[in-house]
Amino acid sequence: MELSHTLNTAADKIKQSLKSFVPLSIGLFVIFLLIRIFDLLYIGAGSVTNSLLSDLIFFFNISFIPGIIFILISLFSIKAARIFYYIFSVLISVGYLLLLFYFSKSAVPLGSDLFGYSLSEISHTVSASGGIGILPVICSLVVAALVIALLIYSLKIKSSINFNYIFALCIIASFFWGNDFYPSPSSYQSQRDYYLTLNKLQFFFSKTSDYIFAKNDAVSTAGVYFDNGTDDSPSVKYVDKNYPFLHEENTKDVLGNFFNTMPPKPNIVFVLVESLGKGYSGKSAYLGSFTPFLDSLADHSLYWENFLSTGGRTFAALPSLFGSLPFASKGFLELGESMPKTFSLIDFLKSQGYKTSFYHGGDAHFDNMDLFLKKNNISFILDENNFGNAFKKMPSS
Repeated sequence: MELSHTLNTAADKIKQSLKSFVPLSIGLFVIFLLIRIFDLLYIGAGSVTNSLLSDLIFFFNISFIPGIIFILISLFSIKAARIFYYIFSVLISVGYLLLLFYFSKSAVPLGSDLFGYSLSEISHTVSASGGIGILPVICSLVVAALVIALLIYSLKIKSSINFNYIFALCIIASFFWGNDFYPSPSSYQSQRDYYLTLNKLQFFFSKTSDYIFAKNDAVSTAGVYFDNGTDDSPSVKYVDKNYPFLHEENTKDVLGNFFNTMPPKPNIVFVLVESLGKGYSGKSAYLGSFTPFLDSLADHSLYWENFLSTGGRTFAALPSLFGSLPFASKGFLELGESMPKTFSLIDFLKSQGYKTSFYHGGDAHFDNMDLFLKKNNISFILDENNFGNAFKKMPSS
């Protein structure tokens, strides 16, 4: 009898907590809709129908864990549970809004690459791009006030117990099966259309989840042959199970005929441009090209319109270009002093009698670039720390 009474009491408390949780959730979803409308007006529209449908599914999905916490807290204090939900709603709504502003500047949604940076590096990146600006700050304050006001007002909503149960079932179903209904990149004609349609908060959560819970699967390719069926590209033979990418080198020279060789060694210059995306560079740039001179060089150069990158941030640029080095957990440069000894193009050129130099308009220590270069025996580094007093750096704005 006592156990039955305890269970009935707990069930009654859960019913009471749902009476508060469901109206509060409806209020938060209205906030999400308002932010999505701001997204469509401020940035642009992809597929509106797909946007709203995925937003609804995502909202139910992320309501699962806060819902569990809300119910557990409400068993002791419904007031404390409401305060928890107010704080959660403000943080997630402001975070959602800031992700929109990030996308509006970068044209790429923010993912788990955020966790590859320290606070000082994030601060450096933000200041280098002109700072946060007044508009995101004002909008964040407005959204925070709107969230609190709307949630307090939403408590006046009277929902039936059956509606509350259906709402809870939608949350549970979305948590376990909702990922199957999110927009797929293959369903869109361009990456831009996909980025405009997807929920930027959902993208961030998805990439963060992958980053936290991803497992490193063991790979063994020793003794395996891969043959693409063509005569001009020989099969690859992997030779050591302890080093799954070590293989016999039999690469055919397909670029040599494009170069004029001569006795004097030519000077070689590598120009690295940060964040030069396909959205605003190249003849097929969907935002229009801002680099007409570079575009013209493509008509007189070896040019790859589609190219596979081993990383999308500064911490992968130098290791990828000069060493074909693996990404590691957070980017090869983030290994810092633990970076293993490597043989790079910088080392090779020095062995051929070249003097190697690195010129950078910012701080070469950002993302440990200077550390990587020194480990690869660079001859000289010039950055903002040794420009000299005769030069004054332009303001980031």
